[in-house]
Amino acid sequence: MPLTPRAGTGMLSYDERTVWAIVESGVETDQQQRDSVGSATQLTLLPRSAAGGSSGARQARPFVKWAGGKRRLLPAIMAAAPPTFTRYMEPFVGGGAVALAVGCLPLLLNDANAELMHAFRTVRDDLGPLLALLDEHRAHHAEAYFYALRSADPTALDPVAQAARFVYLNKTCFNGLYRVNKQGQFNTPFGRYKNPTLYDRENMQRVAQLLEGAELHTGDYRAFLAANARPGDFIYLDPPYIPVSQYSDFKRYTKEQFREDDQRELARIFDELVALGAYPVLSNSYTALTLELYQQHDLRTVEAARNINHDGARRGPIREVIVRPKRRAIFKPAPIIRDAAAQRQMAQFPSSRYMGSKHAILPFLHDVLHDLEFTTALDAFSGSGAVSYLLKTMGKAVVTNDFLTFCYHTANACIVNSQDKLSVGEVNTLLAAHPAPSDFISRTFGGLYFTDDENRFLDNLTAQIREMACARKQSIAFAALSRACLRRRPRGLFTYTGVRYDDGRRDLKVSLEQHFREAVECFNAAVFDNGQPHTALNGDVFALPADLRPDLVYFDPPYVSPHSDNDYTRRYHFVEGLARNWQGLEILEHTTTKKFRRLPSLFDSKRTIHQAFRTLFARFRDATIVVSYSSNGIPTKDELAGLLREYKREVVIHEFDHRYSFGTHNHKVGNNQNLVKEYLFVGK
Repeated sequence: MPLTPRAGTGMLSYDERTVWAIVESGVETDQQQRDSVGSATQLTLLPRSAAGGSSGARQARPFVKWAGGKRRLLPAIMAAAPPTFTRYMEPFVGGGAVALAVGCLPLLLNDANAELMHAFRTVRDDLGPLLALLDEHRAHHAEAYFYALRSADPTALDPVAQAARFVYLNKTCFNGLYRVNKQGQFNTPFGRYKNPTLYDRENMQRVAQLLEGAELHTGDYRAFLAANARPGDFIYLDPPYIPVSQYSDFKRYTKEQFREDDQRELARIFDELVALGAYPVLSNSYTALTLELYQQHDLRTVEAARNINHDGARRGPIREVIVRPKRRAIFKPAPIIRDAAAQRQMAQFPSSRYMGSKHAILPFLHDVLHDLEFTTALDAFSGSGAVSYLLKTMGKAVVTNDFLTFCYHTANACIVNSQDKLSVGEVNTLLAAHPAPSDFISRTFGGLYFTDDENRFLDNLTAQIREMACARKQSIAFAALSRACLRRRPRGLFTYTGVRYDDGRRDLKVSLEQHFREAVECFNAAVFDNGQPHTALNGDVFALPADLRPDLVYFDPPYVSPHSDNDYTRRYHFVEGLARNWQGLEILEHTTTKKFRRLPSLFDSKRTIHQAFRTLFARFRDATIVVSYSSNGIPTKDELAGLLREYKREVVIHEFDHRYSFGTHNHKVGNNQNLVKEYLFVGK
């Protein structure tokens, strides 16, 4: 256990080698928590002297060696941490020393290194089989064995074997330096350790236990922060350091490089996080560029030991800089999902930047839904599937619906599906050459969104997917393909052609095939069985089956707003076409983007929006009705409450501040239209 309670204090303390302890503050009764939607348990970091006492529990330590590891820098990093926070996030987790030292939930961890994050997931989910394989590697350890395993294709191994290979190579290579070439292949030489220790069983068990409730992500740090960062987060940023010498190149953790332009962009994002109301803390090397980029913030200079250098005599203390905001931003802490089981399961959901996704406000939704009595639920506009997945984690029987077919596949893969997964062999079969693939994508969309090779890849893969016999596995494949295309596109949109928004992030460099493999892994991890039957529908919300009578209906319709359109087909027409094979869709050949004609809806216009709500409220008047809406939307809060009261005796309105994005474009930083009131109407 990373933390143990001190008798009679309610505090959580580390062992004596760690100078910080974590306590819970503002503890409320269950009833008080339910009466105060928007309140949250905050985590407080206290000096060890304030926590007092000692604990017999040992702190979890990193299970891999990692260049730039932060174990020796922990006291300085924790001294720069905020006094209170609601969640801990780390976009460049590396070995995870700081996350393991924080040691409390919620933890949101990310790294661009897919093999590293796969190893984290395997430690959490399959520790026993992983340790057994590591024992086998230890028994066969030799230089020839090392190089044979290094040359093996990790994608051809089963998931546990992939993780075991990664850990073994990490622990036995030269200096524990994880380095890859431009093809993404591990290329560090043999380390010549006589008796290498591959793992500490007790420590691995502590790490696995701590990771049980953590959200583990793989991808570009910018996309991770854009999708997840919110007010109240403590975010530790440990990027590849600015080089201080000819040989201090430790940025090759993945095949992509981290250059000066990337450092400048990270500094801009640091400012955006502060403006958002989060509390970022960053470490980097002591250089003129670091001092220039963060001069407006609080800079602390520290000395850290250098363990990796081409010249052993030059290993020793070096100067580093720790950056934190000069002044703590004022914010309302965001709540966490207080149901530990739901929190752990939600960590497996493949979050996305889908327009209007409610992933960031799921804790608020959980707080409200938790107090309502219902067994069956309809998510009528399921979109990203996040709310449906939350309902499933709460043990409900869920019916999902969305008019977009690629959203249907997400629901079928994550909600309806309770056991089917795609094996490595099945993925390899899908990626093999089809005997007679169509060339429709290559002919129709050549030069618009992807390269010629990528278009041929899509023609081939979609032909393979359509021949799959298992509907749920087919949905996993389509959902993974949609996710891969969205991540491969700048901004994840198909409203423009070309790559004019290419900012060099990892997602835009990784191949579609690699994105697809990673997405399959994400959707496989999301599969679970809650013991209830589920259904996924793909149709018009106004034409749902007449015998559908759920206890609760959740509406998250397209918001009609004077500030932006709500045309989902314009944004996502390409992935929707992939899912439908463009059947029944009229491609507008005269348009630059080759989009298809918009599918009409009563939610398209302020002239029909009131009629749309009345129709749905009347249809489900016998169910508890929950509606998400925004202060930027039409109708207004009072108008929508009035419409709901026409059919419900009791209407309760919950509201909270929400920012749809902290700004991926410079002109949107600080834009007040991004910060809105999010409303949740409950009609009973």
